[in-house]
Amino acid sequence: MFGCNHEKEKTNSPLEDCNLTLTYTNGIKTIIDVNCAYVGCHVAGMSIPDLTTYDFVKNNIEDITNRAITNKTMPKPAGMTACNITKLNNWIKAGMAQ
Repeated sequence: MFGCNHEKEKTNSPLEDCNLTLTYTNGIKTIIDVNCAYVGCHVAGMSIPDLTTYDFVKNNIEDITNRAITNKTMPKPAGMTACNITKLNNWIKAGMAQ
């Protein structure tokens, strides 16, 4: 994956339940869209891979896991919130329901 810079707030909401197990449609897509698949980054015609659909995310889950969860090198410049990492990790461990 190429590096994309995206300024975003890196704090958890005090009312947010980080231990939820979400589906792609109900929560994970929003996390991916805000952190990865926005204009100028992981969308069609830009950085590889395109992460705009469930199938694209599922097919690239190993790379997403390595970069966003394990190494915390994506998204740039500061990575995801700890809560979003937990949600993404729970979704992957639960079988990546659509």
